[in-house]
Amino acid sequence: MLIKLTLEEWQVLQEVSAEADAGRYLALSGDQPVLEITDETADEYRNLLQDEFEIRGMDERYEPTVRGQILESLIDKLFTG
Repeated sequence: MLIKLTLEEWQVLQEVSAEADAGRYLALSGDQPVLEITDETADEYRNLLQDEFEIRGMDERYEPTVRGQILESLIDKLFTG
């Protein structure tokens, strides 16, 4: 599965999944980061991102922060159904 990311999404994914070594799945399409991953890996990353969203993705009113909006976008892109 190929997933096109924005630079901001790629940066957040790298931060959240540093232990999972997301860099090994990176390819570039022009200047745009692209992940080439299996459905299983997408599920693993999505779980990490959901945990991060619950911990750091919302403000005190439970509204998504800027980082939370990036996390939500990544979670949606990594959904394999």
